Amino acid sequence: MKNDLIKKRIAINIRSLITDLENSEFDPMAQKGCAPFVDNIPEGDDCTETIEFSTEGTLTVKENVVEITYKENEALGMGDVESTLRFKISRPTMINLIRRGAAPASLLFDTEFPRRNCTYCIGNLPFSFCICTNEVINDFSPERGSIVLDYDIEMHGVNTEHNVYTLEYKELRG
Repeated sequence: MKNDLIKKRIAINIRSLITDLENSEFDPMAQKGCAPFVDNIPEGDDCTETIEFSTEGTLTVKENVVEITYKENEALGMGDVESTLRFKISRPTMINLIRRGAAPASLLFDTEFPRRNCTYCIGNLPFSFCICTNEVINDFSPERGSIVLDYDIEMHGVNTEHNVYTLEYKELRG
């Protein structure tokens, strides 16, 4: 399969669990329930938000490199964003997430070197932060599979957010 080109349409299910560590662990007000005076912070004792959506995309395999590409969810305000998860079959626990469009980003998840500087752009303003990879589970096959990215986001030396991103896919036939 090394030099063969595989390109398939796939059905994708994505689930993200996002825990705001800054407001759940470090803020005394948040320990009694998330800080009520801060907008867009999920409510509840653990300050965890769950995002789930389904979409279609493409799976491409060429010369040992796998790409899974899909459009982000419009309901989440990312309708003009296309995301690509990219990895080498020979190194499945190092995954690059590249976002193109209205909110470009380049995020690298790597179990061998878990702390990586990354960049995210909102409008015309890029900002840098660190991805601290806890675990990558990559169950790849050309027909169906899943990728789990368990990671923290670090800002100025403080872990502010814990994320568990799960992408499951299967080939669309017909």
